[in-house]
Amino acid sequence: MIVINQLLKKLYYEIVEFRLTKFGNISYQKITNDRYFDNVPVNLWQLWYGNSSLSFRNLGFKYVSDVEQMSNDELIGSIYKEFCSIAQLQNIFANFSKQNCEDKY
Repeated sequence: MIVINQLLKKLYYEIVEFRLTKFGNISYQKITNDRYFDNVPVNLWQLWYGNSSLSFRNLGFKYVSDVEQMSNDELIGSIYKEFCSIAQLQNIFANFSKQNCEDKY
């Protein structure tokens, strides 16, 4: 059980890092060239700052001390929420990539 818990913690940290680096503000700016966040779609803004349980604001990055105390079930629940958030973010960011390709040609 201890090994599984450690693997879940490692996976949780990797997923959070992936979400923060691939779908955060800086990634948005790099992909869209929207330096001042003038054109952020409402659905993306909601995933960053909204009240949804899947928003950056509510998912946050749990303190290491909190994660270290989490049970396997709690870790699995947190990992699931991260995957749900990432799925929504991927759909939004895929549209930015398509728009950039269309704008270039």
